[in-house]
Amino acid sequence: MTADQVLEQCQELVAQPLGVASERWKTQHPDGRAVASYPVWAPVEIIHAAGMLPLALLGGGTSVELTHADARFQSFVCSVAKSTWSWASRGW
Repeated sequence: MTADQVLEQCQELVAQPLGVASERWKTQHPDGRAVASYPVWAPVEIIHAAGMLPLALLGGGTSVELTHADARFQSFVCSVAKSTWSWASRGW
């Protein structure tokens, strides 16, 4: 596999919603657990070593309207947390 193919595969994986990735993993690991967290707050290596699937909450970037979160959080709160809240309030 070339470096370009590896990068392309990584880009496809990152573009998938977390639910798609976790459901695919859960079909291969029926008794497994998936753990979603903000990357800087959880040691993903420990989650992975425990046999669980670590999922990174990276927020929605510019694809999510923050009006729902803006009504509930102060202006100084991280946009990643706000966009994740907006996604969660819509049921993902």
